[in-house]
Amino acid sequence: MQLKDLSGSERKRYLASVGVAQEALNAHRVVTSFGLEAFYSDLFLMKCGRPIPLIDWSNIFFSTVSTVAQSMQYFQMAASFSVGATLLRQKDIKTFTVFRVFTLISFSAQGVGRAASFLPDLKSANTGARQIMSLLERQSQMDVESGDRPQEPFSGKIEFKNVEFSYPDRKYVKVLDGFSHTVEAGTSVALVGQSGCGKSTILQLIERFYDADNSEKLKEGVFMDGKSVKDLSPDWIRKHIGVVLQNSDLFDL
Repeated sequence: MQLKDLSGSERKRYLASVGVAQEALNAHRVVTSFGLEAFYSDLFLMKCGRPIPLIDWSNIFFSTVSTVAQSMQYFQMAASFSVGATLLRQKDIKTFTVFRVFTLISFSAQGVGRAASFLPDLKSANTGARQIMSLLERQSQMDVESGDRPQEPFSGKIEFKNVEFSYPDRKYVKVLDGFSHTVEAGTSVALVGQSGCGKSTILQLIERFYDADNSEKLKEGVFMDGKSVKDLSPDWIRKHIGVVLQNSDLFDL
């Protein structure tokens, strides 16, 4: 599915539906194992917002404009010779004048045709410009510089108090539901569980790539040395944590 030629609202809707399809296809074995084909099919249609039209009238419009533009040269030839022949029969003009006018009209029509041939790209350019401006004007919901930056070093104690979390694009799936645990400084803790149970999510909550759904409550959420990570600067937190991820990424520095 090509999304680059869609308008802003259409692109947003179809991106959501494509995300569902990609997720289901990438994990097709799991989907099949649990018999979730119908569920993901209904979810895909819901994300589309409305049935995908069999006829895209905007494409028909631009195709028509392109067709007329490419045919303009032949239209002007037919019109020029028809009018010229009529005027010659009436002896209003000479043959040389007919061809001189035809040449002028021909070059003018070719210029108009070349210019009009770019009209189908106008929609893509307009959509691209809107995306660029939207990206430039976007304000981050989480300022990594804002928040407390304690002077004393982080001792290593991390507390999870009744943590609840769902990913923003999958609010209907509870990744963490009332998770509580305390990691004392200087200790090692292993989180064991099946794929998708929230092991990596816990690390992302500590680093504040996401905030817990109930982090606004005073006594719930993630705490470092007794301070809620919601009140700490994300930049400060990340500078005090070292992470070795499961998948290695190599950078050409």
